[in-house]
Amino acid sequence: MKTLIVLETWDPQRDGVIQFVKEYTKRYDATIFSTGHGAKPSKWMKIAGYPAPKIGLRYLRDIARNVKEHDVIFLQGYPGLNSTISLIFAKWYNKPVASYAHINIQDFIQTFLRIPKVCAQILFNISYWLLQKVYIVFVPYPDYPDIHPRQSVTPLGVDIEKFCKKSLLKNKTKFVVGYCGRISPEKNVELLRNMLIRAPEHYELLIVGDGEIEPHPKLKVTGFVDDPDRYYNQMDIFIMPSRTETTSLATLEAMACELPVIVSKVGFMASYVKKNVTGQFLLQDSPDILLSKIQVLEHDPLLREQIGKNARQMVAYSFSWERSINRIHKKLNKMYIDHIANT
Repeated sequence: MKTLIVLETWDPQRDGVIQFVKEYTKRYDATIFSTGHGAKPSKWMKIAGYPAPKIGLRYLRDIARNVKEHDVIFLQGYPGLNSTISLIFAKWYNKPVASYAHINIQDFIQTFLRIPKVCAQILFNISYWLLQKVYIVFVPYPDYPDIHPRQSVTPLGVDIEKFCKKSLLKNKTKFVVGYCGRISPEKNVELLRNMLIRAPEHYELLIVGDGEIEPHPKLKVTGFVDDPDRYYNQMDIFIMPSRTETTSLATLEAMACELPVIVSKVGFMASYVKKNVTGQFLLQDSPDILLSKIQVLEHDPLLREQIGKNARQMVAYSFSWERSINRIHKKLNKMYIDHIANT
C-alpha cells in the first residue's frame, strides 16, 4: 500500500500536524506532499500565518501525478488548499481518501481565513460536502463535532522520553511564563504580552514559535526550534490562551515536562485538563485575571509541583504515539482493502 500524506506546511515550521506526520513516517513508509516540500510556497498569500502553495499548472500537475501514483491519500489540515485539491484529484482517479481533523472546519474558515460571514458559510457548505467523499475521518477526541458518518476517535500522542522534566535548566532568578506555537490572531498571544505589562519585574515571557509581536524588554521570542523540550524546561508555567484548538500537542508536551498549565477551555483541552489536578482554565480574555491565576501558582510551589506531576502521569498513561499511529495505519489498510474489493 503506497500512501500519500498531504498537508499544508513543512519545516522549518513546527506544529502538531507536522509532528504527527513525522511520527507516522518513522513507523510506516509514506510520501509527503506539502507547501515547502513538494509545492512551492506563495510569496504573496498566507493562511493562518503559513505560506499558501503557489498555484499554477506545474503545481496542479504535481498533485495529480502524486495522487495517481499512490494507493491511499491521507489528508492533514483539510480544508487547506493542498488537501482540497488532492481530494478532488483523488475522486477523479478513484483513490480512497482518509483525513485527520487537526482543525475544526468551521473555526478554520471563520477564524483563520477572516472572510465575510456569507462567504464563510458558502465555503463551509462546499468544504463539508466535499468531506463526505472521504472514506473515514479521524478525530482527536470523543466530543469532536459530528462531521462524517465514519468518524474514528484517535487521539494524538507525545514522546514522553523526549518531553520530561530537566529541572537544572531553570533560571532561579526569574519566574518564566511560557507559550509554544504560532504567533497569530487565533492563538491570542497578545493576551500574554498584555499580562506581561502588568506583571512584576521578575517575570519573563518566553514564546517558542514564530510570528510578529511588539517587542518588550521582558519578552523573548525564539522562532521555530527543533528542541522545544529544552525551552519547556526553562519555564515555570505554561499558558495556552488560544481561541480555537483541537488537541494542542504543545500543551501536552508541556504537561509531560511536569509544567502546570493554564489553558482556554476549548477543544480537547477542556477534557484532559482538570482544574487544580492537571492544570487550570482561563475562562475570560483578561490579562488581569490571567496574571492573578499565574500568581496563585507562583506563590504555592507545592501545588505547582503536584499539578505538574499529575499532568505528566496523565499524559504518560493516555497519550501514546505507538498506539495512536498503529490504529490509524490499520484503518488505512482496511480502507484500501475495502476499496479494492468494491472496484
